Amino acid sequence: MVNEISEHLLLSDNKQLLFFKNNFHLSGITTNLFGDTSYQNLEQEQELNLTLSRSFSAISYHKLEVKHQDEIIVLNKNSYSEANYHQADGLIAFGKNHFKMLLCNTGDCPIVILTDPSRELQAIIHSGWRGCRLSITRKAILKICEVGFEAEDLIATVWPGIDFEHYIFGEKDGANFPGHYFNNRLNLQSVINEQLLRSGLRPEHIQIPNISSASHNYVTGLAFRSFRLRREMERNMVFLFNNACVY
Repeated sequence: MVNEISEHLLLSDNKQLLFFKNNFHLSGITTNLFGDTSYQNLEQEQELNLTLSRSFSAISYHKLEVKHQDEIIVLNKNSYSEANYHQADGLIAFGKNHFKMLLCNTGDCPIVILTDPSRELQAIIHSGWRGCRLSITRKAILKICEVGFEAEDLIATVWPGIDFEHYIFGEKDGANFPGHYFNNRLNLQSVINEQLLRSGLRPEHIQIPNISSASHNYVTGLAFRSFRLRREMERNMVFLFNNACVY
């Protein structure tokens, strides 16, 4: 069971999963109550990955081991049936009904999810400040459009990561983001939104929930890991699965 907590967000009854409300795919993020999905304890990390994927009947999962760069991997059909880890910052999968879940750990970095109404596309992109500087989201959209998709048909949902108020950022690197850097703070959400729009997505197809890795709601118990704010080494995990719905 899930509970609607805002226009775009649903929270599981056990408060372990926060879902991004979208009619075309199942996606969301684990909360701190789900457990630590970082690579500090590999046995626990793999167990949690399997727990999540099996709870939605996914036959396999594919997880990014992020490099904070702009490499994007397109999964081939031969890799769908086994769990795999990919040293890259983007994963793209084409085709229907392969029952695979895409995963990516995050502390503060935004994670961009791209799908389309035909459910023929799944993409998950790790886009921290380095990825934003390298325009990784735009590069992923170009790869998607190369095989025949139209940018204006794509649906984007963004786990926003750390918010502008809490993201203190150096002036030297901030100069790479004109219009998004003010008072020693960087607005990664607006950077990504601009990249999505410039890539051809419709504004109404872009969903960026009003929540942050700095959030800690003592009433609902909703909390996330933040390396920047609290120097936490633990991680939450963003997930994407096309073949299920929770509402």
